[in-house]
Amino acid sequence: EGEIGVHYVDGRLEEIFGLSRETADGVDLFDRFVAGVDERDRQRLMSSILEATTAFKPWDFEGRFIKPSGEPIWFKGLASPRQLQTEIAFDGILLDISGKKQAEEALRESEERFRSIVQHAWDVITILDAQMRIDYISPRSQSMLGYEPQDLRGKPAFALIHPEDREGVETAFAGVLARNDSGAPTEFRFRHQRGYWTEVEAVATNLLEYPGVRGILVVLRDISERRQAEERIHHMAHHDPLTGLPNRRLLAEQAALALALAARSRANTALLFCDLDHFKDINDSLGHVVGDILLIQVSSQIKKSLRDTDILARLGGDEFMVLLPETGRDGAARVANKILTLLREPVTLGDHQLTVTGSIGISLYPHDGDTFQDLFRNADTAMYQAKQVGRNAYRFYDAAMNAASLERLTLLSALRKAIQKEQLRTYFQPKVDLADGRVVGAEALVRWQHPDEGLIPPGRFIPLAEDNDLIIAIGDWVLKEVCRQLADWREAGLPPLSVAVNIAARHFYADGLMQNLETLLEQYGLPPEALELELTESTMLEAGPETLTLLQELRRRGFTLAIDDFGTGYSSLAYLKNLPITALKIDRSFVRDLATQPGDCAIAAVIVTLGHCLGLTVIAEGVETAQQQEILLEHGCDYAQGYLFSRPLPAAEFVEWWQRSITR
Repeated sequence: EGEIGVHYVDGRLEEIFGLSRETADGVDLFDRFVAGVDERDRQRLMSSILEATTAFKPWDFEGRFIKPSGEPIWFKGLASPRQLQTEIAFDGILLDISGKKQAEEALRESEERFRSIVQHAWDVITILDAQMRIDYISPRSQSMLGYEPQDLRGKPAFALIHPEDREGVETAFAGVLARNDSGAPTEFRFRHQRGYWTEVEAVATNLLEYPGVRGILVVLRDISERRQAEERIHHMAHHDPLTGLPNRRLLAEQAALALALAARSRANTALLFCDLDHFKDINDSLGHVVGDILLIQVSSQIKKSLRDTDILARLGGDEFMVLLPETGRDGAARVANKILTLLREPVTLGDHQLTVTGSIGISLYPHDGDTFQDLFRNADTAMYQAKQVGRNAYRFYDAAMNAASLERLTLLSALRKAIQKEQLRTYFQPKVDLADGRVVGAEALVRWQHPDEGLIPPGRFIPLAEDNDLIIAIGDWVLKEVCRQLADWREAGLPPLSVAVNIAARHFYADGLMQNLETLLEQYGLPPEALELELTESTMLEAGPETLTLLQELRRRGFTLAIDDFGTGYSSLAYLKNLPITALKIDRSFVRDLATQPGDCAIAAVIVTLGHCLGLTVIAEGVETAQQQEILLEHGCDYAQGYLFSRPLPAAEFVEWWQRSITR
């Protein structure tokens, strides 16, 4: 008849549902219970009771209930029917399943979140079974590898790995299985659906015993761009950026191998040092652009004289070197003659027709030296002898040669006197914040004010000084002069300023650097952060445990440390992150062609990103145009210096420039 009542209910009714068993306000318990059921479930409740009664079958229902206090809960009802004369009775229970529902909802949200993460992750997520077949692979496989997930499921995981890499990957994954944990990142080539090889990095974790996974979790990351950038950096570290030829570093490595082979086979090897005659005049009169084009042409001409096994390198400027394996005196002379003949051929560059000549010095292994350094030095000496006899010639090294050595000794002697007679001068080039143009520091640069020759640039005397301990005396003088100047500026009321000082490798490794720095700071009342010590990338690369300890001690005492000309060496990223440095300086060779060379732009961007990932300040050198400044700013470079802002200035002029910049 539609009449429903409650014959019995236990005491937990009030505890779970907040309802009294007694009739209240004339409304019996069942009606009060139905009124408390969430309106979204109420009709369904009544339908389920009617259906169970009509069909005389067990009642099973889940729904939501709003307690008199306003608290919502989930409940489940289970009851079995029995016939009573003219009535049907249901005996059953009501359960509070709120906890179960909350757990189910949390699980659903967790699964949905995981599914969303996997589907939208930049990496490919893969699960392999114990037989290393692909059990699951995320949708990212389509964009990264060219395969739809269903195309790879069930396939052997190693089938698409490059044959040269497969054994290493199998070994790495076997280790993961054996250790029952995560393995180290493994890099290999994976065949793209289009047929080419994609560089990937994989990290595998053994989850075979993990419920719900029961497999090997593998995360695949596309590292093609990173690998290309690394290869680009490596290439730049070993090759001349203008001509693409090997640089001195790569030549030294290849020469070491060639000399080792020559020693075993008792063969000769020749080293030719070629310097273009009067090249500086071409640069000065026609400009560096024409000079650079000419250098590229010259490198092509020299290559025509060489065999495939010979090595041509550019040392910098107008200096080239040729390594001739298994070549004696006669063979070296023939090659030198060919080079000189080809160099004399007129070269047309735009409106200009140029004829250049060269001077070549030759040293022979083993007669003139057992090492690349010995052969290099002696070929250099012979080259200067060729210039002395009128240029456009070659000369073999002879122990009696002393002209070039005498010239260097004369310059070295004059340089020693220059330090004693205070002929050195310190110039300062501003370092500015790219974002707002504020002066944030300066770099100290040394010049030689020769009484007869005038201002001598550092390129002429610093390399000579670096070949002996004189660089230490010059470095100490610069440090003292910078500290004195900083103290004067502070006393004059100028804002505190940090000045970067280049520390040559020989100076850095010399005893007493730390003591000298502390003495100068105490003498002039300066904090350590007033000095930024710049070391070349090669100095950092050669750092052993003792050097690393010194770097850490300098940093601990408050000095800031920067890697100068970053990118011209080949730093190990794993080693770089352990160096206690505070800044990277992008070499001017990358900055020069930012606007025209996408490769240089990419390298600069990589260096900025790398520096910031390591928490370092990034400074660009040699910024000469507003376009270079804009590109560097877009990539997030912090600071810059260069002729766009100011040339290096004497102290007094620098202060005037600085004060004007403050007022601006």
